[in-house]
Order: sequence, then C-alpha cells, then structure tokens
Amino acid sequence: MFHDTPAARELIAYLTTPQAQEAWISRPDSGAISVNQKVPLSDYPDHVSHDLAEDLTGATDVRFDASDSMPQMMGNAFLGAVLEYLDAPSQLNIILRGLDQVRKAAY
Repeated sequence: MFHDTPAARELIAYLTTPQAQEAWISRPDSGAISVNQKVPLSDYPDHVSHDLAEDLTGATDVRFDASDSMPQMMGNAFLGAVLEYLDAPSQLNIILRGLDQVRKAAY
C-alpha cells in the first residue's frame, strides 16, 4: 500500500478474502498460490499448484528470501550469485560487483 487511505485499506481487505484469492489462482497460467486456508485446494487448475498450496497451507513455518521481492532480472542474478558463492567463496567481491551491475540495470 503506497498511501494509507480508506479505499486502499478496503482493497487490501478484499484481496485477502477467499473469493479474491480464488479468482487469482483460477486464472490459467497465473502460477498464483494462496496461503489462505479457506481457499479450496480443489480450485487449483493443476496438480503442481494444488500440491504447492497444500504444502504451504499445511506448513507451520514459511520463509521467503530477498529474491522474492526483487525484479526478475535481479532475482535471477541473485540466485545465480548464491550458487557461484557456494562454488567459490573466495570470489565474493567479484560476485558482488557483478550483482551491483545487474542492480543498476534492473532498478
């Protein structure tokens, strides 16, 4: 929410309802998953989405990482950089410089 207004609060309240979540997940190829436990698992259009939603709604802990809020270009670079770091931790400064270049382009 960019501005705390009554209309914005009303929209946020609606978007968290099972009805809004069902509309989102039922869109073909949306890839959307809801953690709202009131959204029927049977509403998912494919078995992969169904299974992911089942895992998420049944989990006691769900964690996200920084890449979940990054533009796709940056998120892809971040995930690649994590793998590069695991392969060559001594190259951290080079890896970070590469990420900084992607950041300049992505943002």
